[in-house]
Amino acid sequence: MNANAQELNIHSRAKDERSKKLSNFAKAPFELDGVTLASIEGLLQGIKYQLGDPGREKTFGMSGLAAKVSGRKAPWTGMVYWKGEALRFGSEAHRALLIRGLEAKFTQSEDAKAALLATVDLTLVHKLGRMAGKPGQGSLPNRQFCETLMRIRDRLRATDAASVLNA
Repeated sequence: MNANAQELNIHSRAKDERSKKLSNFAKAPFELDGVTLASIEGLLQGIKYQLGDPGREKTFGMSGLAAKVSGRKAPWTGMVYWKGEALRFGSEAHRALLIRGLEAKFTQSEDAKAALLATVDLTLVHKLGRMAGKPGQGSLPNRQFCETLMRIRDRLRATDAASVLNA
């Protein structure tokens, strides 16, 4: 947790378990469009490989630093590949895919869902070392990543509340 008690910094090496579970590095298997993925990092890095490349499927099954390192081995084309389509890296289509991946993670992994719901009174931030305070320019900018998680959290809370009312 940050000095600001109202924020939770999402980081794979944080002391707070919720923070670790919200991280892209966290192992939280989910399925997206019929593809099984071990983590968001596995998705982020695996889609850098072109269809048919053996590194692609291998990376989809990874989490943590292993997935990140595997993605660095993918030939850089400025594109990512999903379901037969080439999407420009950082494009709206690319980011929409990643947001769908986050939604899948937090609706399919009970552990990840519980960690996200346990942050109800907190603003989520993603400040990492040398990048702290700088807007993210990667696959999904830090601010958009955190806003997406908070939107998913709000939707999950509303769904859970409706389930209780209908029970």
